[in-house]
This record gives sequence, structure tokens and C-alpha cells, in this order.
Amino acid sequence: MIDSAKLKKLNENIESMEFKRKDKETGEIKVTHYVDVAKRIEAFRELVPNGSIFTEIVKESDETVNNQTIHSIRIKATVLDENEKVLSVAHAEEKNNTYINKTSLIENCETSAVGRALGFLGIGIKKGIASNEEMQKVIANQNRFEIFKDMYLSEQDAKKIVTSTLSELSRKFGLRKADLEEKINDKLWTSIDKLDVNQLLKLESKLKTVNMKDDEWHDIYNQNLKIKNVVPEDQEVNYKSSHYKFGEIAIQKAGDDEMLKNDIIDYYLNAGIDLSGE
Repeated sequence: MIDSAKLKKLNENIESMEFKRKDKETGEIKVTHYVDVAKRIEAFRELVPNGSIFTEIVKESDETVNNQTIHSIRIKATVLDENEKVLSVAHAEEKNNTYINKTSLIENCETSAVGRALGFLGIGIKKGIASNEEMQKVIANQNRFEIFKDMYLSEQDAKKIVTSTLSELSRKFGLRKADLEEKINDKLWTSIDKLDVNQLLKLESKLKTVNMKDDEWHDIYNQNLKIKNVVPEDQEVNYKSSHYKFGEIAIQKAGDDEMLKNDIIDYYLNAGIDLSGE
């Protein structure tokens, strides 16, 4: 049996703690009150000194995405008391489609399952069942743009890259800023500065055909008389796309890891972008 008074006291101690993490992009130290799995395990050991936690893989599967095989596992965590009575059961699932999970798939999945099982038992749940490790995964993906598996740029830096590419396309096609902004407002009901990265990328895809006679935005093409030698009508534009730039940055981030570089090249090649010359 779990001593409810002792559990309440332990939770009060845990909930008063601040767990700090360092943002990988900015280096800024941020504080969260979500509980580490290690703290939940420590509290469980104090609550049930002779209790036990067992984990087992209950499912494994493979799926093919963009010609790549992604392996996933599901792990079951079971918490027992000193008499081997089941106190709590939880599951977690992870895929090896992130760079970290390529080497730590089972470990990460097991940690999540154990954390959730102890959360279901009532340990460290002021902010919810999710553990600090699980919340860090969520936070890590906020305000960031993924350029490769588990490799990110800040939303701000990614937007700068796409915005720069849009400016290049505007010059090549002789677009006037006012015309473009009016078109965006008319078609998208917003302004360009309010678009997120994915929306800006869609805008880039739209602009790269604006010189085609049958394009619905063709009326803004070649209206800037200050720009000479624009890309002729119906001719494919030659430029370095934002996705290509993201791939270049991913290659740079890979450093001397040749295996990772090859993975990045294959990943972008499957998307129709050849980085093999980088």
C-alpha cells in the first residue's frame, strides 16, 4: 500500500523544486516545474523501499517513409509493491527517426514509460502526468524549424533565410513590394510579416512560377521598372531555394561526421534537392 500522507509530503517537496534546462539554440537557462523521471523513481524508492519496476518491449514495427525504414517500439512499464502487487502500468512509444533515437531508442522509450507509470501512481503530477523529459521534447520543438532529423534552426533564423530567398525571387521577377504585399493580403488575408516559416515556404513555391503566363499571380510579374534583365516569361528561374540553404546548414552542422552528412544528402535527395556537391 502507498502511504498517502507520505506521498503528499514527497509531492510537496518535489513540486517546490525548479528544474533548469539550457536552450540549445540560445544558451538561455530556463526553469520548469515538470518533474524528472529520476526524481519520480527516487520518490518511489522512498515510498516503497522494496518495490520494483519492470519494463518490457511489447511491440516492434517498421514503416517506410520517403524510401527510409523507420523502426518503432512500444514499451510497457509495470510498478509493483513489495508483495509483487501491481500498483501501476503505463506504455510509451518511440521511433528511431531522430538522431538521438538512432542510438538511444530503447533507453528513451523506457524512461518515458517508467515516468508515466510513476505519474499514474500519483508521484510528481502537479503539472500533469508528463515528465520533465517528455515536456522537454515538446518545448524543444516549439519555435524551432527542423532542417533534418533532430537538427533545428530557430524559427527566427529560418524565417530570415526564407525571407531573403523571397527577396531574391522578387528581384529576379521584377516584383514591386507593394504589389506583392497586396496580393498576399488579398489571397491569404494577412501580411507577409505574420506568416510562419511553413507559410513562407509555400509562398516561395508560389512565387517561383510567377513569370509563367498562366500563373494566377502573373499580373505582378515585371512591374518594377527599376529592375532590368528579369527572368523571361515561361523560363524556369535559377536560384538557390530555401530548402537548399537549409540543407547546406545541416551539412555544416554535421561537422566531420561523414555518416551524418551522407544521411543528410540522402534525406534531401529524396525531396528532390541535390546537396552532393556540398
